[in-house]
Amino acid sequence: MSKSFITIDDLAKIRGVSDPQSSPDGARVIFTVKDSDAEKNKYWTHLWLSDWNRDARQFTFADVNDTSPRWSPDGKQIAFLRTKDKRAQIWRVDADGGEAIPLTDLAEGNLSELAWSPDGAQIAFCFRPTHSDWTRDATKKREESGKSNPPRVITRVRYRADGAGF
Repeated sequence: MSKSFITIDDLAKIRGVSDPQSSPDGARVIFTVKDSDAEKNKYWTHLWLSDWNRDARQFTFADVNDTSPRWSPDGKQIAFLRTKDKRAQIWRVDADGGEAIPLTDLAEGNLSELAWSPDGAQIAFCFRPTHSDWTRDATKKREESGKSNPPRVITRVRYRADGAGF
């Protein structure tokens, strides 16, 4: 048997499965699958659903990244993050399928950590807006004007140690 090396084509076939979430009744599991799209040179993450009676099936299909699925307490709905053009929003879809609907229209930023309230009436989440100097609109204006941000002089070692950078 001869040895062969992993090729780029082989890497494109690898699927990443993550974030399994069991339904409140334990009968179903929603999880994410990350696939590559070689033609578009992109990766897409979609939601997949599985139960004990049939094989897993793809649950979302858009050319976006759907992540962080969370079951409502009654198991009838699934909230998730949908990222398009580097902007994440919270969406909701019926657990039996159907068209997903957006629940938020937030500015650019880091959106994470979805959690349903016990009664299913609200969804808590973490959101940190992008600094106004680094939004897409600000970057576009700088490029159009031919100007850049002024230089920053840092005089302390622990400047903005929150992991967000400048």
